[in-house]
Amino acid sequence: MSLEDALQAQEEQVDDLLKAAAKYQAVLKNWKKACQVGHLANRQKAAAQAVDLAPALAAPASEAADAWQFDVRAYLESGEWRGELRIAMEKQGLRALEEGESLISSPLRPRVVAAELKRLRERASGGNSQEFLDSLFAVAARLSPDADAPFAKFRDIYDLFSLTPGWKKD
Repeated sequence: MSLEDALQAQEEQVDDLLKAAAKYQAVLKNWKKACQVGHLANRQKAAAQAVDLAPALAAPASEAADAWQFDVRAYLESGEWRGELRIAMEKQGLRALEEGESLISSPLRPRVVAAELKRLRERASGGNSQEFLDSLFAVAARLSPDADAPFAKFRDIYDLFSLTPGWKKD
């Protein structure tokens, strides 16, 4: 089972819990309103419904929490996340960047990482892309021993850019 599949299954279980919680919350609001206006019959009815619905939340919540059997450590150590991230990125029209055995991405939920990379690419492709390209060229020229054909590793460029004040915002 992939991380994406395991998280999707948990998400569906939580969706069911949210539906049950919404029913419970509606009953509690009715109970509160009955107390505010002094409608004793509605107060008694809402209180009884709340007592009946409460166990319907606790057991499924416990079951959903216990259902998580995904071994994250084994998943990350096996490198399966790399393939899953590549597939998710391809679906977003992106490609995975690798340097040796390192991927330039974190092992979070692959669909989320790919969507975020796509969002950043689309945002960056706007007005300041020429400025960014000029900055990349200047850094490559600075890091490269050959002034005629500047060349630099992405990691070295990233390290230099991350020393700049405000780099996290950009």
